Amino acid sequence: MNLFWLSLIQGITEFLPVSSSGHIFIFSALFYLKDGGRLTEVLLNLATLFVVLFYFRTEVKDLFLAVLDSFKGIISSKFHQGLKICVATLPVVMIGFLVHSYMDHLTHSFRLFGIISILLGGLMILADWFGKTSVSYDRITYKKAFLIGLIQAGAFIPGASRLGLSLTAARVLGLKRYDAAKFSFLTSIPIGIGAFVLLFKAAMENTVFYFGINFFIILFTCFFVGYVTLYLFMKWVRQNSLLVFGVYRILLGIFVLIYFYA
Repeated sequence: MNLFWLSLIQGITEFLPVSSSGHIFIFSALFYLKDGGRLTEVLLNLATLFVVLFYFRTEVKDLFLAVLDSFKGIISSKFHQGLKICVATLPVVMIGFLVHSYMDHLTHSFRLFGIISILLGGLMILADWFGKTSVSYDRITYKKAFLIGLIQAGAFIPGASRLGLSLTAARVLGLKRYDAAKFSFLTSIPIGIGAFVLLFKAAMENTVFYFGINFFIILFTCFFVGYVTLYLFMKWVRQNSLLVFGVYRILLGIFVLIYFYA
């Protein structure tokens, strides 16, 4: 049951701008859930990656075909969109490498999570409130893509949310909510692949890999719940604001600071 709850929490919070790792940390403390270890982290990462690939399968297919066409000398708008995704990924990869190599000791704390949650929740509300909605996914420039990637690299701060930071940056730059979310999730694909490789390598150094019932519990639970959450979130941002998520982060941060006496 422990792995089921971890998979459920990951599946829900990974596709909302609320910090999945922070929620697992908080819920583990509240309900005494045990850490599943590196292998569980690998499987959770793999399941969420599958969710994004499946949901955006048409976009992924178009981007892949655009890359193949580029070898024939055909440079399409889809190819440029793929390059912009790569540009947005670069800051995350570079900072992620530094964190993984030199600062892998960064850990969550109740005080840090509470403060970060309140601050980022407030920034999300302000960005969504005052940000224009004039830029669509197709009109994202290379400069905007890089700036979004630079801001979302702050997700390595324990308790921060990559999706939350990405959406906040995109709204400041004038992207429509749905298009901002779409771009953010597409940039999560190369980031997710890189994270999976690093986590898998670390897990293999400390764990014997095997296909057991736990393997399927984690994958299927996280994938199913994650897909439903992503579907509902994308439907929400097409017609609604990010206010509810910003308010939730602020209230959660206040709760954590009070409850854990941080």
